[in-house]
Amino acid sequence: HNVQGSYRFAPTFGVTAGFGRALKYANEINLFSYNYNYTGGFDWQFRERWNLNGTYALTSTRDSQNLADSRGWSMQTQIAYRFTVPSFDGRALPGQVFLRHAFNDNVNRDNVFGFMNVGRFWMVQSGITVSLF
Repeated sequence: HNVQGSYRFAPTFGVTAGFGRALKYANEINLFSYNYNYTGGFDWQFRERWNLNGTYALTSTRDSQNLADSRGWSMQTQIAYRFTVPSFDGRALPGQVFLRHAFNDNVNRDNVFGFMNVGRFWMVQSGITVSLF
């Protein structure tokens, strides 16, 4: 099951939020697995050509016999400036300059053998894009 919604407070600002839950059952070993996810995001055009947006998510899983569990957190944020470039045939080609940030953090635990895996990823990226069509 998943519920998601969005709302525009103004033509230049909107938010999204969501919640999801999944249940799986393994008949062979009488095991229920639960997965929960929470999402959120925003989109803000704070100037005519400037935009700031972000998406964020939290996911967790567990099972009915406490054999394993996991948690994951991710976030992505971007600021962008839109522009146009004149082409050789007189058309205006759209483009943007952007700066992005991404972060992922994951923890997986095996409670039977006592193993734990932790992964973390962090990135900053910039770029320029121009559409030729």
